[in-house]
Amino acid sequence: MMRRATRESGFTLIEVLIGITLLAMLGALIASGTRLGGRAWTTAERQTTDGDTVPLVQALLRRTIVHAVPAFVSDDPRNRTIDFTGEPNGLSLVAPRPGTQDDGPWVRQRFYVGQQGTSRTLFVSLTPVAPPVPGGPIPLLGHISQMEFSYFGSQTPGGPPAWQNSWTNHTRLPDLIRIVIARDDPKLPIWPELIVGTRITANAACIYKSLASDCQRTR
Repeated sequence: MMRRATRESGFTLIEVLIGITLLAMLGALIASGTRLGGRAWTTAERQTTDGDTVPLVQALLRRTIVHAVPAFVSDDPRNRTIDFTGEPNGLSLVAPRPGTQDDGPWVRQRFYVGQQGTSRTLFVSLTPVAPPVPGGPIPLLGHISQMEFSYFGSQTPGGPPAWQNSWTNHTRLPDLIRIVIARDDPKLPIWPELIVGTRITANAACIYKSLASDCQRTR
């Protein structure tokens, strides 16, 4: 009787295999759930970050455009061309350095889209006007599929203002700048169309450099 009870209290090979299989399946489900949870957390964190970044980047662009200065591109007094390059896919202008007041050091700020990892990113590079020292790019907003700048103003003195695809080699800044950005992931926060007006469009004769009391050119 004791031998029979011992045999009945054990496990057969089939029962052991079934138990191992069930444990393996349970472990796979737990691991899969952990991975899904991790991906969901990462996605939510990225969306939250991008949601916080969009208004900050728009605020930076708005401040930069509003405080853009019509700095001369050359020391030649006969050349009244403004240091401003506006293209459909990029923008370069002179404005006070970010984080300073209106009278802060002037820097040339270039906004453009470049590749960063597997996605395209909006960058800004800052270069002091005098002396011109190259600055490294700073990433502002990732996951961009398309970016387009356009410029509102008159191409000729006294002509009717209209939206232009580019604005270069002019003697004045455009009246308005429009920035449209499309994201490469529909789950990310959208970029509201941004239209900003410049504060000072024309340079009458000369400009005031920061920390200087006399009127002189930037370079």
